[in-house]
Amino acid sequence: MKVYLFAQALDNDSSDDWYEYTNNSLKEIIEESDQSKLNNLIFELTNEGKREITNNVECYYKLTYNNFLNFILLIENQQKDKIGRVAKTALIIKDYNNIALDFEKILTLFWTRTNRNLVTSISLGKQCDKIFDMIKKKREKQRWLVSLALVSFSIILVLFFLKLRQG
Repeated sequence: MKVYLFAQALDNDSSDDWYEYTNNSLKEIIEESDQSKLNNLIFELTNEGKREITNNVECYYKLTYNNFLNFILLIENQQKDKIGRVAKTALIIKDYNNIALDFEKILTLFWTRTNRNLVTSISLGKQCDKIFDMIKKKREKQRWLVSLALVSFSIILVLFFLKLRQG
């Protein structure tokens, strides 16, 4: 599982902020090719993913072929850039695999490092937790339905072959 954070620069004289969260710390992503891959994942999730929304957090998520979950939380931390645009933070999780995440801690660390508004980090962390719990429940329900469908299909096949055998 990988955790990434992205936020546009707050002014035209700065660069965008790209980081990877690992072992309770942030590592800046400097390589443009790595930034480009993340940007492509952001576009893929926002264009093709399912959407959930709360007050200040918008989430797009998608199951991968290997049953992992990719998702992005677009978080509005009630801050505007120098030209008046609403500043959002993208928290991207690639290949989520049931590891506990402390969104408040991750966001506070990122916003402190990038000189962003920290006032709402507690409430936004809770909103992220809430929306993420909703997604995990939907994912489990989807897995359960797929399992039920496979069992039902297997039973139908067995009955079909028994009927064929009997003539």
